[in-house]
Amino acid sequence: MRFLEPITDLNGEDNEKNMKLFKEHIGSGKQGFLFLYMDGCGPCNATKLSWKEIPKHIKKQHLSNDNIVVAEINKNLFNEMENIGSEPMGFPTLRYIDKNGRVIEEYESSRTPQGFAEWIESKIPRHQKHEQIYTRKAPHYKHHHKYPQHRKTKHHYHKKVMRGGKWSMKYKKSINCKNPKGFSQRQHCKYGRRGWKTRKNL
Repeated sequence: MRFLEPITDLNGEDNEKNMKLFKEHIGSGKQGFLFLYMDGCGPCNATKLSWKEIPKHIKKQHLSNDNIVVAEINKNLFNEMENIGSEPMGFPTLRYIDKNGRVIEEYESSRTPQGFAEWIESKIPRHQKHEQIYTRKAPHYKHHHKYPQHRKTKHHYHKKVMRGGKWSMKYKKSINCKNPKGFSQRQHCKYGRRGWKTRKNL
């Protein structure tokens, strides 16, 4: 994000350089936030103080965004610029400029540093916000994913132990078929013992 020094006229080299940067930036289709002021204008002078404080209220990840320029320019230089919309009818004039001047929006909300910062951040495309978050330098952290551990109940343990498998011969002999317990023992007494008795007799 480029914050240009206030451009009061084109007499100095710095002013000429900043004006050239602003025109090149807007001409390339990038985003611009323009504060046009008039000399001797009370509201303009009050706005200058807030405009100067904008960088303090911009989120750090947005400060590295090279697609945005923020400029404060004297209205007498209006005709020196291109693709910034029609000549203002009043001052201060605060404008958002995008897509080589095809998008022009006037700002009519709070003239506080916080208000200006929120206005600028609201215009940053979502894909640029993600790029700024993932490309900025940050320490690498290892993420450990913990999965919930289910407490083992007696019922769960019993199912795990008894599921599948065959009964041992010792267990089969211990079954009292005169008084079987449960469906499985009844089935064993009714059907399973036939083969067992045959093998026993052998």
